[in-house]
Amino acid sequence: VPAPDENRLWAADSLEVGIDAAGDRSGSLPPETSGPIADDDYKFIFGLLDSGPAVNVLVAEEKIHSAALLPHVRVFRPSAEGTVYEIDLPWSLLKVSGGSRPTLGLDFQVNDRNAGASEKTAYPWGAGLKGGFVAAKLPSLTLGAPPIGFTALAWTDLLVWSSHAPLK
Repeated sequence: VPAPDENRLWAADSLEVGIDAAGDRSGSLPPETSGPIADDDYKFIFGLLDSGPAVNVLVAEEKIHSAALLPHVRVFRPSAEGTVYEIDLPWSLLKVSGGSRPTLGLDFQVNDRNAGASEKTAYPWGAGLKGGFVAAKLPSLTLGAPPIGFTALAWTDLLVWSSHAPLK
């Protein structure tokens, strides 16, 4: 089901992505504000409106305009059975410096709302996006020093879940 507008992408078929670009699992804002986020933490929601792909940037200390991300996003439905998200997120928008073994926090949540349903079903991969955004709960991704022509990835805090329908 497409979202009614870009501010309600979370309530329809959508993909939420949480990023702790520095991988430090900490934040600089006091708990009584919007929570433990820092200027390297981001929460994006990608989805479809009737007019096409949409992006909502929900967490970012410095405002990133959705229009800057739209050229890097393709969301389409090749069939009635699924939605494809192709996201080319420019690292230049994220405040992170490179290193020989950088680690970042990365989390995903797929939101599924069927036609006629009053509520969505959320399929989280990690715990950092459940009910909001918590950088300390984002699973870590470490990019290893590449051998010639390759980059190694090591996932930590990996969670696995089963669903009624097989993933395609």
